[in-house]
Amino acid sequence: MQATDVVEHLHAEGATPMAKANSEFYAGAPVILGNRWKEGSTYYVGARLDEESLVAFYRVLSSELGLPRLDLPMGVVRKSRLGSAGPVDLLFNYTKLEVGIDLGSETFHRISDGCEVAGLTILGAYETLLRGVTPTRSEHFSNANKHTHHHEHHAPPIPTQS
Repeated sequence: MQATDVVEHLHAEGATPMAKANSEFYAGAPVILGNRWKEGSTYYVGARLDEESLVAFYRVLSSELGLPRLDLPMGVVRKSRLGSAGPVDLLFNYTKLEVGIDLGSETFHRISDGCEVAGLTILGAYETLLRGVTPTRSEHFSNANKHTHHHEHHAPPIPTQS
C-alpha cells in the first residue's frame, strides 16, 4: 500500500493494526486499525491512501466481512438500502458512456424496461439496475406510457405586448 501522507499518529489500544508505516518517524506505527466488537466491526484509516491502495483495502474488508463484491468501473456506484420488502441494491452509471460490467451470479433488473440481467452486461449511460425488488408490471418501466406532449394539459400561453 502507498500512503501519500500520514495524517494521524495512531495507537492500537484494543484495536488490531491492519497496516503499518515502514519509513521515517512513523516506521512501525499503525496507519490502519480494525476493531471487532459484539457483532460489528469498525476500521480507521489514519493516512491518505492512493486510489489503488484504497481499493485494495476495501477488497480485504469485503472479503473479511463476506460482502458481495463487484469490481465497478469508474463512475458506477452501488448502493444498498433496506426497504419494506427487504434489502434492495441499486447500481447507478453516473457517466454518459456505456460500460461493461460483470454482475457475476447476481441478478438485477433494468429500471428502464424491467428486463432481468446477470453475468457480463452493458450498463447504459445514466442507467440504473435494481436487485431485491422484482418489477411486476413492465409498463412502469417503459417510456411508452410517458406523455410526450406535456403542453396539451395546460392552457395556451397568454399573449403579451411589449
